Amino acid sequence: MYVRTIPNRCIEVDVCTRVYTASRCINVHTHVLTQNTPLQANDHIIYAEDFFDPETFAAIKEETDRLWRSEDVEANCNLDGKNRLGGYVLDHFPRNSSLYRLIYGNDPFRQWVSAVNAEGPMWPSDFPIEVREYGRQSRGMGCHPDLQMYKDTRETVAQARVQQNCLQVPRKDLEFAFTVDNDSRCNVSFWDAAGKLHLVQTKPNSIMMVGVNAATHCVSSTDGGTRTILKFIYVGDYRKSNEFWSYTTNECDEDNPNRQMLNDRRTLRLREARSLEL
Repeated sequence: MYVRTIPNRCIEVDVCTRVYTASRCINVHTHVLTQNTPLQANDHIIYAEDFFDPETFAAIKEETDRLWRSEDVEANCNLDGKNRLGGYVLDHFPRNSSLYRLIYGNDPFRQWVSAVNAEGPMWPSDFPIEVREYGRQSRGMGCHPDLQMYKDTRETVAQARVQQNCLQVPRKDLEFAFTVDNDSRCNVSFWDAAGKLHLVQTKPNSIMMVGVNAATHCVSSTDGGTRTILKFIYVGDYRKSNEFWSYTTNECDEDNPNRQMLNDRRTLRLREARSLEL
């Protein structure tokens, strides 16, 4: 359950994370979208391919497939089902295959996040992991920067100074989109700090890390294919910002289109699984 080493085509983070597995040591590296460009120049967005080792990625993919067939996904009432389908991953029962164990419980990954972000230790948030699919008729997602849902540990200490000197306090929570599979022509686009537009067609087992209140990014239409991702948050402080509380209520009836389509997806996947068993 480790982050894969990416030799020869990546830059080493300033603080090399040492991950010990059996008797060998792995230097965790990261592939920055614009080679040799600091994270700040990309306006706090980074993309890395071939990210987890094969065993971890296979377990994540298997668990994601199981979730689509299970009752362990609570429909996200803010999604419309057509452009974005999915919901929050529930974790009622301890499982070795749980995404919370594979991702939130993956300390080498936490160390990688902390090293790349370079603003102190980062930790998995108490906000649920979300599984999401951009389906065959999806038009993607509009351009936006990510909202800050957690506070920064330095905000309280620096608040008076910021108010006096109009200094900008760094925001530490980070949002992640991990691509589980993608057979579409869907592109993720973003603008770096210099205003240059970048286009990325995310590959399976790739990760995109985005700082809050930072790079504006968008998702294009799938053009007939599908793209499945996992969304989650890492934080430097568990105290909540005002934006957090607007996401704590997730109530919608059976007429919600995303809930309906999620139930239909569950039925279809169960039928497919049973047909394979015959």
